[in-house]
Amino acid sequence: MVYSDSTMGYGTSEKEHSKVCDAYAKDVFEKAATALGADINPKSLHIANSNLSEGILQGAKKAKVDMIVMASHKRTGIKGILLGSETHEVIVHSTLPVLV
Repeated sequence: MVYSDSTMGYGTSEKEHSKVCDAYAKDVFEKAATALGADINPKSLHIANSNLSEGILQGAKKAKVDMIVMASHKRTGIKGILLGSETHEVIVHSTLPVLV
């Protein structure tokens, strides 16, 4: 589970950012357990990196995962050119399979 918010790199302490990330992860994992059943065993890993795609790849390496699973929204036109895609960056730079 990777979470990024707009406070990264904007004066928020690493401790405070980690606290927000952990709270968000806990909420997501609780919702997943409700939807999938209590047999899942989620783990949280905090990677501090202002570049989201690099953070995802660092986290995948540190957690020794077999696959990266990401959601994507398709940006077209000028938005796609200007904003790019974190998912695309992960696909291009990952040595692991990426399920989108």
